[in-house]
Amino acid sequence: MRELPDKVIAARDRWPEGIDAEVFASRLRESLSLTPEEKRGVVETLPGLTDGQILGINKFLEEDNKRQADFFLNHDGLLAALRQAVVEGHMTNGGDVDGARVAAQLLENELLSVYADLMRLEEEDSLFSIDELHALRNSIEKLGLDYAWNNLGIALGKQGDIDSAIEAFRKQIEIKPDHEWAWNNLGIALGKQGDIDDAIEAYRKQIEIKPDDEGAWNNLGIVLGKQGDIDGAIKAYRKQIEVKPDHAWAWNGLGIALAKQGDNDGAIAAYRKQIEVKPDHEWAWNGLGIALAKQGDIDGAIAAYRKQIEIKPNHQVAMNSLAWLYYEQQQNQDEAVALARKAVELDPKDLNARHTLATLLISVGNWEEARNHASAFLQQAETGWLESVWDDLLAFFREAVWHQHAAESAQLIEETGNIERLRPLHVALKAIAEGPDQLVRVAPEVRQPAEALIKQLSGSDVSVQ
Repeated sequence: MRELPDKVIAARDRWPEGIDAEVFASRLRESLSLTPEEKRGVVETLPGLTDGQILGINKFLEEDNKRQADFFLNHDGLLAALRQAVVEGHMTNGGDVDGARVAAQLLENELLSVYADLMRLEEEDSLFSIDELHALRNSIEKLGLDYAWNNLGIALGKQGDIDSAIEAFRKQIEIKPDHEWAWNNLGIALGKQGDIDDAIEAYRKQIEIKPDDEGAWNNLGIVLGKQGDIDGAIKAYRKQIEVKPDHAWAWNGLGIALAKQGDNDGAIAAYRKQIEVKPDHEWAWNGLGIALAKQGDIDGAIAAYRKQIEIKPNHQVAMNSLAWLYYEQQQNQDEAVALARKAVELDPKDLNARHTLATLLISVGNWEEARNHASAFLQQAETGWLESVWDDLLAFFREAVWHQHAAESAQLIEETGNIERLRPLHVALKAIAEGPDQLVRVAPEVRQPAEALIKQLSGSDVSVQ
């Protein structure tokens, strides 16, 4: 074993048996006066460490001394493990070599390997398997590394284990109720799980602890919007902007909320401010395009969508938005079809993109391919989605009627199991294809909306006297 620096030996000699954690921490603070080279020299004396573990430990050693001292001072479980493994083992210069080796193994297995993993948790690009994270959770609990639950929860969330992430964040909050980030992260996880009420409560708790939090007001705005409280969402976004005027996502959220409230001019102003703050934001130009289209500024909307795609060439939503705008304006049909195809290719599960492509394909006379995409979105569509896109959905069937595919469209509704959900539409298509006698066979509560749909789809008045 390499000979230890004199400073390490001197620090070791000041750590007698039975010393309490607070005194130990103060002594440790003194030992942190070692130079980075001396600290790394200590790490190199520890046998059996992998390259990844050494990198993790050295990253910690390169941080400023205050952070290191605060870290050790605040985590009694880690202090106890360090005292047993480091002081009694690796920092023993001579003496019981076998005992030192045993302590070294303990240090590797019970502490340093865990700590190296915890350092990796702080790296955004570092991914662990679920099994690795669950093993790490057990080690964190065993070693009493109370500070680590928040980062563990973040990593579990990245892997999609939301239930375990929530459990980790709650554990962190149980240990430290005023933790700087745990409430915010708990809110994010609860929101992903669909538990909006508890997510709102978590964000409000985060704000109570840290009123000037750089993200909690924005996150609160998001979940309030999902809950339907648009006024509350707008207030939250404005508060986030007050705290952090260059918060690009808050400007984006404010734009969305104002648009939902009917304040299109306010939405445009918010999106323009977002672009001013972050010109290459991945959503700002798309939102601006939607708002400009509503305002009737079609050229401005097209330019905004194009800018969004320029910034992010595979921006699937912007491609779909631009394709649909082209359809509505009867412009650039070939480009529109190409954009819609790309949008479906990027996200085959996106029903809006499927619908856009199907409608465009009918408009250019390609019924067979359009039918396949329509079948896909009708089979997968939930009732809420059909209601939310009803006007656009009618555009597909209107194109089908205009291109003499009313009968096939009625059959499509039958084949996809949508007769009950779309009964007035089904009856209307049958009446257009086979004649008004179809209306005689249905109850008045179906007949009346079917008659209205016939006019919307074909432009003709058909009724039963």
